[in-house]
Amino acid sequence: MVPLLSLRGLPVARMVLMAQPMKIFGLLVFAMLMSCASTTAAERVERRELADTCPMKVRGAKVVAVDVEGGAAIDFTCDAAGVPELRERTLRMAGLHNDHKPDGLHVGATASIQDIEGGERLILRPADLGSLAELREEVRKGALRMEKGECPMMSGGHNVTVAN
Repeated sequence: MVPLLSLRGLPVARMVLMAQPMKIFGLLVFAMLMSCASTTAAERVERRELADTCPMKVRGAKVVAVDVEGGAAIDFTCDAAGVPELRERTLRMAGLHNDHKPDGLHVGATASIQDIEGGERLILRPADLGSLAELREEVRKGALRMEKGECPMMSGGHNVTVAN
C-alpha cells in the first residue's frame, strides 16, 4: 500500500499515530494546569471574601495599633454613620481569626472585641505570653499596612488592596 501523502519520507498516517502520544501528553499537561488554576481561583475568591470583611472597607475608617495588658489591639474608628458596619466587620474579623482562617499573623492568638468611642477594638492575646512582643510587632505592622489600603489580616498575609 502506498501512502497518499508523505512528509520527509514518513507516511502521514504514521506521523499522525506518532503524534497521538504528544497530543495526549499535551492534554494531560493542560488538565493539570487547569486544576492548578481552579485551585488558585478558589483561593482568590476566598481572599476576596476575607478582604470584603475588612473593617477598613468602611468609608472613612481609621486604624491604630495599641498595646493592651497581655496582648495587642487594633482600634478601628470612623464617622458615626459607619460605626454599626465597622463593628459588624470587626466582629466577623475576630470570628474568622478564632476559626483559624488565614489572617496573616504568625503568632497564635485569640481575638476578642470591645466597643470603643467611634468604633471597635480588636484585641489579640497570644497563646504563649513569650510571643507577646512578636504579636505586638505583627499587629503594628498590620495596622500600618491597613493605613496604606491593604488588609493583611483578612487576606492570609497577601497583598489585598481594599477600597472604601
